[in-house]
Amino acid sequence: KNIADTISLATKNTESAKVKEIIFRLTKPAYVKLFLKDKDDKVVVAILDHYFENLGTQTKLLPTNKLAKGIYWIELEVDKTVLKEQILIE
Repeated sequence: KNIADTISLATKNTESAKVKEIIFRLTKPAYVKLFLKDKDDKVVVAILDHYFENLGTQTKLLPTNKLAKGIYWIELEVDKTVLKEQILIE
């Protein structure tokens, strides 16, 4: 089974305009890297960078109040598979 079939990534707004919610799902233990990148693909912050034993849906909150307005990418890397989700900071 392809690892891309076993992970997912989504983002959504929270009640606060200054926080984004990042949701990802794992169906097997794996090393997880989660980055916020700018439009030039430069890492702004490493949100996660460790091995996950926990399976199922994981949620991280990303404070955005110190970010400049513009387009960013949430990048999830699990076992060399990369998923990206665009977010807009207004």
